[in-house]
This record gives sequence, C-alpha cells and structure tokens, in this order.
Amino acid sequence: VVRGGDRHVTRRISHWAHSQTDADGRPVFAGIRYLSRLNTDWECWAVFGRTDIHELARHSIFKTDENLLRVAERFGLRVH
Repeated sequence: VVRGGDRHVTRRISHWAHSQTDADGRPVFAGIRYLSRLNTDWECWAVFGRTDIHELARHSIFKTDENLLRVAERFGLRVH
C-alpha cells in the first residue's frame, strides 16, 4: 500500500512524520527515506523544507564517469 499509486496514503505518512516533535517541541524527523515504487533498487529521499543541509563534500562529475553513463543509458539519455 505504501508503495502504491494512492497519494493519499503517502501524504498522510509524510504529514505524520513532519508533525512529530520531541518533548521540547523540536522536529523529530528531518525527512523520509523510501524505495521507489518504480524500482526497489532506487532509494529516494524527501527532505523536509525546515531541515538545514550542510555540504560535506563536492566532487566533479565528468562526462566519462561510468556511473553517469550507466544512468544515462538506462534512461535513454545522451551526455554532452
């Protein structure tokens, strides 16, 4: 049911998680991690807007990157 097409279910779960607070009223969750309903090999993240995100590292992605090319091929994309 959670990975189905009924958006009402997923919205209710997200709303519940977003509204959870600790004893001091601070948010308990920064977001939700879930597996895609299209492919269970795909991990998705929904980060709540109130969450501070800090960049830990930055890496260049070159057009010869094997992972980039693999994803591009899977989705029928051409890398320029």
